[in-house]
Amino acid sequence: MLYHDNLPLHDETIIGLVHDEAKQQLHLYLKNGGHFHFENVVYFETSGFSMQNVIFDVYRFTSRDFPDDLNKRFATLSFYRAQNDIHQVYHIDSSCGMELLIICE
Repeated sequence: MLYHDNLPLHDETIIGLVHDEAKQQLHLYLKNGGHFHFENVVYFETSGFSMQNVIFDVYRFTSRDFPDDLNKRFATLSFYRAQNDIHQVYHIDSSCGMELLIICE
């Protein structure tokens, strides 16, 4: 589940992230001082974290309906597609820098 303070996330820059494994939370911190987080996180993966991590958009799917091209970039999704349980899949696509996949119960 994604929680944020109604922040417009397009063109915001991610400057850090913190994973709290005990609480199953993933916190993302923005250059503008904003913050948002995900709860019930069972898996996350990043690619391309760099000096600039500009968010293009945040997409939400289930573990049954995510696009095949996303599966090609994040092969772990095949495991969740094959499960009986349905998970929420969030994809943070970037204009530049980090791309992020988050899977929540």
